[in-house]
Amino acid sequence: MLIPKPYWLTYPEIVKSCGGVPVFVMATYRHGYKVTASQIENMITPKTKVLIFNSPCNPTGAVYTEEEILKIADVCRRYNLTVISDEIYEKLIYGGETHFSIASVLKEQTIVINGVSKSYAMTGWRLGYLAAPEHVAKAIASFQSHSTSNVNTVTQYAAIAALTGDEKPMRDMIAAFGKRRQFMLDKLETMKEYGFDYIRPDGAFYVMLLCDNLYGKTHAGRRIRGSADFAELLLENKKVAATPGVVFGDDDFIRLSYALGEKDIEEGLSRIIEFAKETE
Repeated sequence: MLIPKPYWLTYPEIVKSCGGVPVFVMATYRHGYKVTASQIENMITPKTKVLIFNSPCNPTGAVYTEEEILKIADVCRRYNLTVISDEIYEKLIYGGETHFSIASVLKEQTIVINGVSKSYAMTGWRLGYLAAPEHVAKAIASFQSHSTSNVNTVTQYAAIAALTGDEKPMRDMIAAFGKRRQFMLDKLETMKEYGFDYIRPDGAFYVMLLCDNLYGKTHAGRRIRGSADFAELLLENKKVAATPGVVFGDDDFIRLSYALGEKDIEEGLSRIIEFAKETE
């Protein structure tokens, strides 16, 4: 199963737990952390069966354009690959970008994964859903009936209200996220002089902060050997929580979230600057 990297950390573990072999396609900083159709094609072997695709992407915030997706769909069609398309962040897109589902052009080969966690701020309710060809959906339902409990009644009615009701609260939330995103990006731009860089995200609510220029240096007498050290020291010494990039398959960055108020964002980034100033 092909997985673009950086990836949501659960993907490879799910593949392995089902007896599959995860094979990673490396997205690069140069291409905005988006893999290309040619990269995917170059990784295909006779054993390749599935592509796991995520747009908007967690952790990078990358949003694939319609043109990019059409090229990827063409490769999947020619090699008869099933696509598992994780579209959980489809509503959370900014800067004029739009969501384009690969299922719209590759319907019979695509399984779309979605849910109410992100767009409707119902993360703890644990309700997801999928769309797939009928024979695939039936097989999934047969397996799931023996592997998990059902979604509780309260959550089901809440999801109906979310999906069929007034979406103004969601639009207001997205507008607030968009404002916070720009606030964070403006602040991050000023942080380049301290050795940081970032990838401009077009979706989700995360930013990858490249911090590898600080690796090899020390803070409070401890050497920073990678993103795990960086995140741990940042939490211990500055009380700032960030996710190390190594868990997403790329050790060069930490993941920051802008799903919080501007005051907290500013305070957190200021503390990261203090941290960088204190490294030797």
